[in-house]
Amino acid sequence: MKQLKVDLGLESPTAIGEESRQLSVEQIEEEAGKISQEYGKLTKTLLEELGRNDLVWAIGRHYHGRYIRLREKLNIPQPVTNQRTDKKPSGYWSIEQIEKEGREFYQKFGRLSHKSLKRGNRQDLLHAIRGHYPSGLFALKERLGIGMKETIHNAGTNTDEETQISLV
Repeated sequence: MKQLKVDLGLESPTAIGEESRQLSVEQIEEEAGKISQEYGKLTKTLLEELGRNDLVWAIGRHYHGRYIRLREKLNIPQPVTNQRTDKKPSGYWSIEQIEKEGREFYQKFGRLSHKSLKRGNRQDLLHAIRGHYPSGLFALKERLGIGMKETIHNAGTNTDEETQISLV
């Protein structure tokens, strides 16, 4: 609420707020450059850890494009994000693609289940089935002609037997 009053000009800003309001674009770039040279990066988290909330505020308020543009201007590498590098492009998971990869997985491992997809490190396919395949895994297995056939390992033996499970 205090910040809103300050922004509306109804209340005087604190000393830190006054300092940040006085930082010009050139000063923001100069201060950010010094910090990035010393620490090898420039992130909001780093500035907060250093107690430079004035600079955090000034960048957010006065620097068009904020951290991304500031890093570009100062030739500072962008930080590594949590985004997956193996993520499929938008539109990749069509019904045909899900069926193709589901069939390949089944041919390779002899099973197509939630558990086997997780164990086979194919959470991407599992999520695609859940999110993009009508009626989910059950319908996919039915479409591929797998039905509910499962391979069951008999405890104490080295043989596998196939059992048809019927749903009543």
